[in-house]
Amino acid sequence: LTLDMVRFRLILDYDSAFASFTGAYTGQTANNSMVFMTLNSLQPEIDVTDSVPPPNDQSVGFGQVELGQAPMETVTVSNIGGADLVLGPVAGTDPLAAPFSIQNDMCSNNTVPPAANCSFQVQCAPTGIAVFNDTLDIPSNDLDEPTVTVSTSCEGVPAPVPDIVVTDSLPPPDDLQLPFGNVTLGGTADALVTVGNAGNADLVLGTIGLVDPVAAPYSILLDNCSGQTIAPAGNCTFTVRFAPTVAGNFPDSVDIPSNDPDEASVIVNMSGDGVAVAVPDITVLDSIAPMDDQMLPFVDTPENFTVAESVTVVNDGTADLVIGNVAQADPLAAPFTIVNDGCSNSTLSALATCIIDVEFTPGSVRSFNDSFDIPSNDPDEPTVTMSLSGNGVAATAGERLPLEPSGASGGFFGSGLGLGSLAGLALLAWYRRRR
Repeated sequence: LTLDMVRFRLILDYDSAFASFTGAYTGQTANNSMVFMTLNSLQPEIDVTDSVPPPNDQSVGFGQVELGQAPMETVTVSNIGGADLVLGPVAGTDPLAAPFSIQNDMCSNNTVPPAANCSFQVQCAPTGIAVFNDTLDIPSNDLDEPTVTVSTSCEGVPAPVPDIVVTDSLPPPDDLQLPFGNVTLGGTADALVTVGNAGNADLVLGTIGLVDPVAAPYSILLDNCSGQTIAPAGNCTFTVRFAPTVAGNFPDSVDIPSNDPDEASVIVNMSGDGVAVAVPDITVLDSIAPMDDQMLPFVDTPENFTVAESVTVVNDGTADLVIGNVAQADPLAAPFTIVNDGCSNSTLSALATCIIDVEFTPGSVRSFNDSFDIPSNDPDEPTVTMSLSGNGVAATAGERLPLEPSGASGGFFGSGLGLGSLAGLALLAWYRRRR
């Protein structure tokens, strides 16, 4: 306004609800010039940003949210105008529905001065596996933007969980069993147990054997698992040792505690037998009573006739009996002959047998004596010596003996199995019945 104005008119429109006005001024100067002027009061200006980039897109996206989690993002309402920004109730007209909610609301029904701000938080707490979308309104006295709409979204996804997997070095690897079998007294047998994490969250292990500890003759060695945290796809190991000092069967078990939600404790069962040291034990029987005296006294035999007897070797031990060359160190001489050697360089498992057939064919009327050796790996009887004896006599008319004329073959009277072998089978049956 200037001093040369002689007439003026001022019209004001005022709205008390928003504390603003618009003024229109018309004036006339001394030289009859007309002046028109419009005056506006200062206005509020709302600006909404959020903590999810980009901040000014009025969209709060949570992305994937694991079930059981409830993250929050912050919405900031700023007044970048020149007058107070008066806010109404946030989400009053367009409320949020589950799984969304408003938290820590410092904006609803508040007045924000110029250059100031307020904030509230939007929370997503999904309880199901799905995609969720929603919107909320922010009302104010901003003249050109009385309502700001903010959208929000999230996706409920399964929460990551650990998954314990226990295997071991004794097949089958995944049966949670450690069958050590027979272990000799004073010996040891080890099994490696591997604890893996097949889940997608850390597997936290407790102390191995805390609730169900192992007892002698078992022990835990090289424990790299107790108290450890195993990342997904990782593993750790510990060793179970079986060391019996007395004979017997020993069952036991051990627990592996963890934070696996559906398998909080895995039980591994163990079994093993303590046995005496396995050794071979040779027993030699013959077809002439007494059968275990290691002597073969042949019946009196007419000259040039043959009588057969048998020797049976039995392994009465628990380890393999290895037999060397029969009658090598102490060979037989005529009239004694080994005609069927089923034992030389053979290996007999526990309770297995072999048979040696021996023939006596005197060529003259007199007494004969000889012996032969049966070597083996028996630790306390490495060589068994069989003593043989027989008398050659003159044949008498009408004599009936189980004889074979010298020169015949194939056993008594040419049968496929010699009398000695038949006798050996019979004495073996007797021996086993006696045991």
